[in-house]
Amino acid sequence: MHRLYLQALQIWNNGIVGSYAAAEDMIGEALKLDPDYVPAWTLLALIYYVQRNRDLRPVGEDTWALIRTTVDKAEAIEQEHPFVLSWRSFIARDRDRDFQAAIDYSRRALTKSPSDETLLRNFANFARNIGRVEASLPIYEMLLARSPLCLRCYEHAFVAYNSSGQYEQTLAEGAHVRSLALDSNRLRKEIALAHVLLGEPEAALEELSGIDDIYPGDVMKSHGRALAYFSLGRVAEAQREFEATIDGANECQEAQVSAWMGDIDDAFERLTGFNASRCGLDTDPLLRGMHDDPRWPALLEANRIPGVEELDFSLDFITSSIE
Repeated sequence: MHRLYLQALQIWNNGIVGSYAAAEDMIGEALKLDPDYVPAWTLLALIYYVQRNRDLRPVGEDTWALIRTTVDKAEAIEQEHPFVLSWRSFIARDRDRDFQAAIDYSRRALTKSPSDETLLRNFANFARNIGRVEASLPIYEMLLARSPLCLRCYEHAFVAYNSSGQYEQTLAEGAHVRSLALDSNRLRKEIALAHVLLGEPEAALEELSGIDDIYPGDVMKSHGRALAYFSLGRVAEAQREFEATIDGANECQEAQVSAWMGDIDDAFERLTGFNASRCGLDTDPLLRGMHDDPRWPALLEANRIPGVEELDFSLDFITSSIE
């Protein structure tokens, strides 16, 4: 049973998109052997979530209802299991938009399992995703100090570095990651972005050449190339890559390229009527070309999360949990 679970977990950890269906089958077999194994239920919910985001679930399926039902089954087995609490935090944040409840669930999860790498990373991602990048950085840095081979920790930390303007830090840590023989499409994407933002588009293109062409790598590559080609003045090539990006990108990614290429009207159109708070509007360096537009304050206000600055993401809380 554990072998099946660990194989599925490895697929999830490595983001092997083409094997998510196989992971789902593995978890199903594991749960036949032990239907009360909570981590298998919560991992199954994660697989459903990623499949949903990548249009890999059946057409017409209410995948969020399926996710909630799966989490409910885990909760019925052990209500206070840290993975169940972590899922409750995510649902409160992403679906119910109840950020204080999400914080409370996260605290309970960390109290139950204060040293769990995934729970800590989720807490940092929570802060970063709602615009509290400054609160996420100490958590990522603590994680990297404690788990220097955590590939996903580096991936998310690099997003935070770029969002806070620390592009040189991304490149320095990128060199360190390479010395550890770690690599992924997401790492390359963020390193390439740092090069673009530092005015080094040729280096960005070289970095992007190492990204594979299997979804979502193809979207990451086209997105980065659109930015780099435009920076080089190769507008036709940038437009071609932008059109390739649209085939698999979300509204945030599309608006990023439009704003970078100077089509501010198109960027606003893509972010209007969409829950743009998910894009990290005020911390996204690629959207800075929109900041001087008179429509920007209204877009920010429409996507403002009330009370976000009062939410407690302090490192003191996490440290006290570990102690």
